[in-house]
Amino acid sequence: MKVKIAAFMPNPWFPPGTDEQLIYAYRTKQDVHQDLFKATDAGYRLKQAFGDDMFKQIHWANVAPEAVDHPKKRSPIDMKHVEGILSVVRPNLILTFGEVARQAVTDSIMAMRIKQMNCHHPNARYKFQTDLDYFAQQVWDYVLMMERKDEFTKADKE
Repeated sequence: MKVKIAAFMPNPWFPPGTDEQLIYAYRTKQDVHQDLFKATDAGYRLKQAFGDDMFKQIHWANVAPEAVDHPKKRSPIDMKHVEGILSVVRPNLILTFGEVARQAVTDSIMAMRIKQMNCHHPNARYKFQTDLDYFAQQVWDYVLMMERKDEFTKADKE
């Protein structure tokens, strides 16, 4: 079984004056989202932890998709957006980064039967790249286990 992964961060921020079309593309196009995200400190750290291939396989989203203009600002969680991502992507693994994202996914009705793995925000104080690397290794181990489990199940039936 191919494991589909959706990952949620709290909310995006863009410097004042950022082109609205770019912000809209970030919200609506996964390739633009990934390109812009991996250029941020948080995205760079996650790309380092997961590696290029896995980073590209993950569907990245925000639980509060409205962009703010400063990293300390927060926009409200949009549960309809979270549920929409889950219904379109149909993941069998959800990753959350930060308490806000964890709580939003925990409150999601659609996420109730989906495996969740939670991590601190990539830019959390007193956390290091090695912490993210360890989390990414746990995710990778789970993905491999699920893919191998399917192989063993097929072999048992034969």
